[in-house]
Amino acid sequence: MSTSRTARPFFMGEYTRPMDDKRRLTVPSKWRFSGDDGENAYLALPNPNGSITLYPPEMMEKLYEKVSQMGMANQDRQRVLMNIFRKGESLGCDKQGRISLTEKLTAYAGISKETILIGNLTTFQIWNPEKFEEWSNKEGGESVEDVLNELGI
Repeated sequence: MSTSRTARPFFMGEYTRPMDDKRRLTVPSKWRFSGDDGENAYLALPNPNGSITLYPPEMMEKLYEKVSQMGMANQDRQRVLMNIFRKGESLGCDKQGRISLTEKLTAYAGISKETILIGNLTTFQIWNPEKFEEWSNKEGGESVEDVLNELGI
């Protein structure tokens, strides 16, 4: 990410990264931020598409505000949130720029050795390469033209 805390982070590109026996993998240098520590960490959550989505600290702050404003009355929503966040993790980079994924997250995504990191502008996803290939080649839904038109590009 290579950005100051005042600039908006963005994640673009595709990177293949090996995962070592301790479930560590290196985050691309331009996707990192200064001060990777407890306060400045990625939020890693299982994505319904079978990947792990990492959110930068700026997005985690916004999410924290939204969740803290939700009431306890809607038990269905509380259950969904608990099922999402119980599988999540806060991840900071070590001095070599590596993050350590939890066993729960790697099992969820079916990752054992090789990973592929895919930028999605505001977040990035970590995939099992075979799962990503299968998912990205699915037909249906919206077209590229529809999405670009909606974005005004």
